[in-house]
Amino acid sequence: MKDDLQALRSAGQTRLRFSAKVCYQDRRGCIILRNVWSPTGRTEHAWIRPNEWHGPIPKRGRNVEFLATICPYYKGDGEEDYGLFDLKVIP
Repeated sequence: MKDDLQALRSAGQTRLRFSAKVCYQDRRGCIILRNVWSPTGRTEHAWIRPNEWHGPIPKRGRNVEFLATICPYYKGDGEEDYGLFDLKVIP
């Protein structure tokens, strides 16, 4: 569970500014971010689907700043978690 994202969402904060390090892009086009920083803390990682990423994709190892919406979703095993959606890169 991404506790920082859950706490923000529970407090009514849904669209926020974040920063993270681009780790890699997998064969499906998902972008994996590490050390995702929000205004209140850090989330270890986030997977962003290609249709949820709006803007240029920085090279691996680069930091990126973006706006994103925190939404709940269900993992493949049925466990609820929180993720980042409708990500817009801030130039």
